[in-house]
Amino acid sequence: MLKEQIAKLKADRERAHSALERTENQGAAASQLDPDKLARIGQLTRSTITEGEMPSRKAYIRSLIDAVEVDQHVVRIHGSRTVLESPTRRPSHPAGCSRFCTEVARRRR
Repeated sequence: MLKEQIAKLKADRERAHSALERTENQGAAASQLDPDKLARIGQLTRSTITEGEMPSRKAYIRSLIDAVEVDQHVVRIHGSRTVLESPTRRPSHPAGCSRFCTEVARRRR
């Protein structure tokens, strides 16, 4: 009975090691993104949100906000607090630049 449990644990450990290797390999491939392409995507996304057509702007707002209640004296915005705060929490990064963009810029220096 103990030998069976040890064998099962060893098999689980091997599966975990192989899953870790797969994850590390996928992460290495994702980190080889072209910074110029990322900058262009950022500019396109920013312009779509600020100047784009109404359906795309509404879709962006809907991804952040679940509901809006308008009362006589109060407007309530409902949604996940972390999702609602995330676009405004970038004080340490240059204006209009995401955390990832800043990290890529640091690596290029």
